Amino acid sequence: MLKMAGIISTDLFAFYMMKRFVSVFFGVSTDHKKQEWMLFGLYFILLEAALLFFCYPPLTTLINLAMIYSICRLYEGSRKKKVLVTFLIYSICMVCEVLVMYSCGIYEAHGEIKMIVPFVTVLLVSICQFIIERFLIRHTESYYIPHCNVLILIPLASIGLLLFLVMNGPGSRRVVVSVSLCMLLINFLIFYLCDALMGVFSELEDKLMFERLAAGYANQCSVMIQSEEKVKALRHDMKHHLNELLLLAGQDSGQKIREYILNMQEYLENPNEYISSGNKGVDSLLNYMLQEAQQTLNKVDYKVSVPREMGIGSFDLNVIVGNLLDNAIFAASHSGEKWMSVSLSYEKGLLFIRVRNSYDTKIRKNGEAYETTRKERQKHGIGLQNVKKAVEHYCGSMQISDTDNIFDVKVMLYTLQNKS
Repeated sequence: MLKMAGIISTDLFAFYMMKRFVSVFFGVSTDHKKQEWMLFGLYFILLEAALLFFCYPPLTTLINLAMIYSICRLYEGSRKKKVLVTFLIYSICMVCEVLVMYSCGIYEAHGEIKMIVPFVTVLLVSICQFIIERFLIRHTESYYIPHCNVLILIPLASIGLLLFLVMNGPGSRRVVVSVSLCMLLINFLIFYLCDALMGVFSELEDKLMFERLAAGYANQCSVMIQSEEKVKALRHDMKHHLNELLLLAGQDSGQKIREYILNMQEYLENPNEYISSGNKGVDSLLNYMLQEAQQTLNKVDYKVSVPREMGIGSFDLNVIVGNLLDNAIFAASHSGEKWMSVSLSYEKGLLFIRVRNSYDTKIRKNGEAYETTRKERQKHGIGLQNVKKAVEHYCGSMQISDTDNIFDVKVMLYTLQNKS
């Protein structure tokens, strides 16, 4: 009974360490706590049954991979990332198990030596988890790993090689131990490489955000300069315009006066100035993005009613509105209607944002999360997931619908004035 209790407690601790591994990449929170515990329970039952009745390594490998992937599916992230995390976690666990087994000479040992192996394996896995979490993975907030297709092959090859060695008998203990140590080091390097790629990708995204912000301000400066030049020209000729208006007024020609004033108004209008709310961050971003939309789409509707100050940082506004418009322009440009609308309204400390666009491409979803269909992801941004993170910073909410070939995103933000 004590031995059985020890084995069960060891297995439970191993599952706890596996959950810690998952949290390294996906965070500690999930909206499916009950399903997660149910999956871990099913995982425990299936694995114990396979070890008790079959003890066939390929079968236990398939069970482990299938259950780890099922648990990863409860978290937000791309399918490729979940597959990569599944193989990485199991490859580390498998390497530790094989390393301990052959180091202890389990095929030649009996009794107490075999009983010690599970405890030592779990201890080694926990040490590996500590090293990975403490020293190798630093960008825990990043949720996209570039080049997953290539990275997946390495832990997959590790699992296949170790499975081949185990299935072909004990062989040389030194060879197996040496190979296991090499596999452990390689998988450590993969964790480090994943973190490095996430860091580079995160910096690239920030750079793109700042570039868009700078481009928006540069465009707004150009718009302001053009408007200022027109005002100066009109002011210079104001005496002549007033004389003409007085002459028309003396002739009692109301229609001609209206036409003359309309001509003056049309002259003052700047075709590149779509929004003039007085809020520099909103005006610069929307004038820049709407100019791109007008050049790409057939129809663009916009309505903005915001004050000069809202308590929302320009960078956060760029992340939210910039990404929504960027995705909307891309999707609408590949549709038949090529249509998009955007509206921003502010009321009593709340900012309401709504972006709608036509689309013809197939929507890809992973649970409730939307996945991008854009191949050049580094260029175009991480989209809705990044928007969601920025929205949560302002204790806001975001609703998404995709009915009748219209993608509709509604965002509500509590501004800093309202939060304070």
